[in-house]
Amino acid sequence: MLEVCSKLELRVTGRSRTLASGYYAYVGSANISRPYLRVLRHFKRAKRSRWHIDYLTSSSEARVLGGIVLYGVSEDSLYAAALGSESLEAAFPRFGSTDRRSHVTHLFRIRSPDPLDAFRKLLELARGLEPFSIEPITATADSFPLGCEGGRPLESLGST
Repeated sequence: MLEVCSKLELRVTGRSRTLASGYYAYVGSANISRPYLRVLRHFKRAKRSRWHIDYLTSSSEARVLGGIVLYGVSEDSLYAAALGSESLEAAFPRFGSTDRRSHVTHLFRIRSPDPLDAFRKLLELARGLEPFSIEPITATADSFPLGCEGGRPLESLGST
């Protein structure tokens, strides 16, 4: 889950799209033995841009708030659930999905102005897919010294 702090013009491989401020979900797969490492990579701003999502997570106008690693769920199942969810809407055509011609996008805008509610909606979506296990990963206060003015990491949202 990401927060776009203010209107952002995002350019990716010759295409551009304006993203409104708000919360976004990115769906993808990491065919590696420890997929949580891929999620943790996205918390770092300074990195080589290898995937579409890197252009967004490296922007000073966006910050990663958290991620959810689902074990035993295919990328196709996750995409279908996100596309069919009333809580999400496609945000940037072909973003992150160029290897999957049948997928419209892998970046979705979350239809909620509240970050805790948005994260709960993503967890509900994940649970509905009946994964072997779910591993939520959230930012800490030290993870993101840069980011949205007055922004707080997800771990602190429940305490206010």
